[in-house]
Amino acid sequence: MMPRTASARRPVAAGAAALVAAALLAAAAFAGCPEPSASAASDRTAAPSAAPPSAPLDSAVADTAVLGSAVADSALFTGPRIRAVTLDARREVPPGTLRRLREDGVTTVVVVPFGWMSAGAAPEVRMNRDARWYSEGETGIRALAREADSLGLAVVLKPHLWVGDGTWSGHVAMTSEADWQAWEASYAAFADHYARLSADIDAPFFVAATELGGAARARPAFFRALAARARTLARAPVAYAANWDEAADLAFWDAYDAIGVNAYFPLAD
Repeated sequence: MMPRTASARRPVAAGAAALVAAALLAAAAFAGCPEPSASAASDRTAAPSAAPPSAPLDSAVADTAVLGSAVADSALFTGPRIRAVTLDARREVPPGTLRRLREDGVTTVVVVPFGWMSAGAAPEVRMNRDARWYSEGETGIRALAREADSLGLAVVLKPHLWVGDGTWSGHVAMTSEADWQAWEASYAAFADHYARLSADIDAPFFVAATELGGAARARPAFFRALAARARTLARAPVAYAANWDEAADLAFWDAYDAIGVNAYFPLAD
């Protein structure tokens, strides 16, 4: 994670750039998910095929996984050190879970609401506000945010895409200009909803998009406009979460408040 340059239009809020590093590094949780079928993609009914990188707090926390963790700190920013986890819950989070996370030193809980595409070239992003997974539905997110706030924890939203034909989000690509324009309008509506929700829960940061390298390289003007719109709606600094292999190629970083990199670099060829 790197802060924007001195030419940035607004400073990064205290600790915010450190927060985005923590929020983004937790994304590896989804590496173990199977390729969803078209029917499963609309409500994420498919369960992960492998255990997440970090185990749940204990075996009693059924259907709730603390999926990844990161510690971020920087002498460039003031504010407390950020320690974040991604929390993914199929059902209501068991009582005491957030309190125990706080006792373990966590300061920030990241939740990942998904939008759904039927295929990698489908120009529609569908949204289910009442998703079956508790931590992805609007009711669950608001409840988590209220409990987190009562404990002095922050909640950050990091929207992502789930593609029904098994295409990775980084390979999403349209086949015509008309389809690109339709996809941009559809994704913008999806991001707008969660940016507003982010403002409603008083989140300190908003991640406008995650691992969309193919689209990000092909449509940089859209991602610039996305940053400006999301910042206004979220009323907070905004980041884009780049996969490690796209971060150096993107031409719109100056439009964002912080550079986010999902830093899961290969350890060997």
